[in-house]
Amino acid sequence: SSLTTLGAPAIIRAQSLASSVSYGFIGSGRQGCNHLKHLSTISAGRCAVICDIYPPNLKKGVETIGNNPETVADDYRRVLDRKDIEAVFIVTPYYLHVPMLLDAISAGKHVFVEKVMAQKEDQIPRVVAATEANPKLVLQVGLQRRYSTIYQVAMQMVHSGALGKVQFIRAQWDRNGSWRVPVPDAKLERFLNWRVYREYSGGLMAELGSHQVDVADWAYQSEPVSVVGVGGLDYWKDGRDIFDNVSVIYEYPQGQKFVFTSICNNAHLDFSEVIMGDEGSIEITLGNNNARATYFRENKPKDAPTNKNVALDAKEQ
Repeated sequence: SSLTTLGAPAIIRAQSLASSVSYGFIGSGRQGCNHLKHLSTISAGRCAVICDIYPPNLKKGVETIGNNPETVADDYRRVLDRKDIEAVFIVTPYYLHVPMLLDAISAGKHVFVEKVMAQKEDQIPRVVAATEANPKLVLQVGLQRRYSTIYQVAMQMVHSGALGKVQFIRAQWDRNGSWRVPVPDAKLERFLNWRVYREYSGGLMAELGSHQVDVADWAYQSEPVSVVGVGGLDYWKDGRDIFDNVSVIYEYPQGQKFVFTSICNNAHLDFSEVIMGDEGSIEITLGNNNARATYFRENKPKDAPTNKNVALDAKEQ
């Protein structure tokens, strides 16, 4: 996916400015380096400093951006204290997001923060209050699909009625792997593999499902009113305490449904969403860093309740 798929449109718009935007980058792990790779192609922004407390990550981040930024290896607040920094990227484990973004807003910085924005519901009002108190600052959350042209066009089709009446969306995000990274020292286990521990992670629902429920919210232009689901720790019994499989059904205000599943022991279906209407379907994905969508036409029956003549007949009766 391109940078627009990953975020940072505020920096992209800065191409019209006379000088480039100076930004700091907090958290140069796997996802952080993914962002840095794309940011390195944008001349309108310059990474002035990278912060990461794990030396291998900090080193890789500097190598990835390629413009010899300064480094901070201890306290991220040293980045925020710099007057030359206009914006910050926060790409850390998500239990750290809210404290860091609140500090960044308090320091007068624009913020791009990776999803999920908050770990706990009671953190959200604090974020809302901070943004309302600083209306000139941008807070942007990294829900990838919102920035993809392919997804934007797909949503235009959905909202214009090209798929007819959409009542069902199915999505899956499947992998065949432990979700772990190598640990050079046992003392670093929970630090490096935070995703598999509930103390730090929301598991499959937060790390993966958040992207796809956002697609459903976008398509239905509403939020769920109820949800039912089941999950289990049935395959990767390696000390983790998050589920390694989940199956969830969301219900929306007009009875629409969204079904999300995720497993960790088979990657055949990879990840995608299928938006289904009575006149057509769109299957769409960002898989393999290649956004693509396929439209399938649906032959709606003549007596479908969404046909105008059928609806009128029913009303007259």
